[in-house]
Amino acid sequence: MTSNVRTAVGIDITETEVAAVLLKRTQKGVEVLQAARIPLPPGTITHGRTVDPASLLTVLKTLKRQHGMQAGHYALSLPVAGSLARVIPLETADPQEIMDYVQGEVRQYATFSGRETISDFRVLTPATQNNAGKVLVMASDCEAVTSLVDTCRSAGVQTSIVEMAVTACARGLDAAKQQAHTLLAVRKEGTLSLCVLHRGALDFIRTKPMATTETESSLRLAEEINAVIQFYNLERLDAPAHWMVTVLDDDGNAIPADARRDVEERVCAEGVQFWTGTSPMPHGVVYDGDHASLSFTALGLAMRLLEEEERRSGINLLPQEAGQARLRKRRALLAANVLAATVPAIVLVAGALSYMTGRVHHQINLAKQEELASGNHALATAVDELAYIEAQTAALEAELDCLRRASAARPQVDWCHLLADVKSAIPSVLRITELSLRGPTGVCIEGVSKSDEAVDVFLDTLNRSDHIGRASLLQKGRANSDQVGVRYTIRCSPPRGKK
Repeated sequence: MTSNVRTAVGIDITETEVAAVLLKRTQKGVEVLQAARIPLPPGTITHGRTVDPASLLTVLKTLKRQHGMQAGHYALSLPVAGSLARVIPLETADPQEIMDYVQGEVRQYATFSGRETISDFRVLTPATQNNAGKVLVMASDCEAVTSLVDTCRSAGVQTSIVEMAVTACARGLDAAKQQAHTLLAVRKEGTLSLCVLHRGALDFIRTKPMATTETESSLRLAEEINAVIQFYNLERLDAPAHWMVTVLDDDGNAIPADARRDVEERVCAEGVQFWTGTSPMPHGVVYDGDHASLSFTALGLAMRLLEEEERRSGINLLPQEAGQARLRKRRALLAANVLAATVPAIVLVAGALSYMTGRVHHQINLAKQEELASGNHALATAVDELAYIEAQTAALEAELDCLRRASAARPQVDWCHLLADVKSAIPSVLRITELSLRGPTGVCIEGVSKSDEAVDVFLDTLNRSDHIGRASLLQKGRANSDQVGVRYTIRCSPPRGKK
């Protein structure tokens, strides 16, 4: 099932480079508009953790500005180091038990010892009463993922999907849609990932370090591929009679001809194909640029954004806080746009009402003078109408004065971000009932809360905001003696010297 997304960017971050692919959906299929690889300075990312965010930020900005990697949807891959991808047996169908089981498996992974992790899973084969199922588990260091996502956000890259490279590669090669058994061997970042895809579904994953030299690497590659094939032939009843093997080097390196011959001669498979930067594009993908700059991981990430079904059910290691921050930013921008469109309309309407009020007031005075001159003093109706109009005029003038003061304070106060920070700091048990200006740059917040603690948390969060200089509590007390609610009044002022 396809989505309404037309353009998407996949970004593959490793310890040595950042690769990106910009895709566009066309009538001919999927077209690669841009593809680029930019090396990272040594030490920027070590063991999956971002050590130098400034260098990574510079590279991400270069991808956006110089290579045109800009779209409304971004997907991100994680470095292989410090990440886990496994297919494990599943003996329960209860969702909560599956979640507990997956988290227990992740905690046993030695690399995550003592660290907070972020994980997600996808049931490949549901468990039944007679047969165990299978579940795909992916996990990574929560701090490392959060650091990458935050750096991307600083560069203007609002990530919506975080996935590991191995599954993205399978999607980029279109291997997951083949109906027979396919063994995919991915060489990336000094590691070898072996995946078995059975009838369009991932069935097996194993990741191991690669050998140093190309000759040792080809021999080790053939041995690891044969080991997986032999395991399936012995243990699986549905093992195929003929295997198809695909070897992918996603570091942009060409595989020498003699290394290819070694693998082809040693692997026990019906056929072996190699994918490198010079290989033809997968079916349905159009690209006329330099193939050496194309990352299959980045290609698969962007393709996922174009597939609605994958977006719903695929594994996503995006931290929950990052998704909430993105939602808050979108809501703040929407509120700012609505405010920018509403204020001019209010000013125009208020001006028209003021003009009409002046005309009515003048006509009433003329009628009053005429009736007084003729001796008729029955002006009760006219006086009542005049009093009503004058009350409306006073209310409109008060609103206009508030708008003028806000407009006059705009060069000194970033109202959009200030109000957005106020909104994001509101606890779930606290409500705002009124906002009003205090002085040329201050804002007064009045509301009600279910508890004193919520008011204190709200005040503390406001004081830690980048766009609020100081938040002070003016009043806090019970709404009524019969009610539980706590009424409060807080005054906020922008940072001193903030322009």
